[in-house]
Amino acid sequence: MNKLTAITVCSLACVFGTSAFAQTTAPSAPPAPAASATQAEMVKGWGVKHNLIGKNVYNEQDEKIGDIRDVILNENGTATHYVVGVGGFLGMGEHDVSLPFNELQLVNDRFNLQGYTKERLKELPKWK
Repeated sequence: MNKLTAITVCSLACVFGTSAFAQTTAPSAPPAPAASATQAEMVKGWGVKHNLIGKNVYNEQDEKIGDIRDVILNENGTATHYVVGVGGFLGMGEHDVSLPFNELQLVNDRFNLQGYTKERLKELPKWK
């Protein structure tokens, strides 16, 4: 008798519990923004992620000395420094250093750093 009562009570809770959910309405999704020419016009400029991050940096001996990891901006949004990953082999032993923005020159789609060797960059303090 106790099993029958327990089964009945649990069954009733399941039946009435699901009917309460059936009465609620699903919230309506906000309307999707309309694609327009003004949105395309608003998004103009130069993307750092695709045009800068991961690009190789070379010295004057045409040696690859690292790759750009990040760009540091001041409070006005002006770029002040590059963060460049230097040293190591296949990502092992590599560390990031901060270099002033005006020291890297973009020449023919390639970033050049004058006056630095691999050894000098390895001696710079790690950027955190």
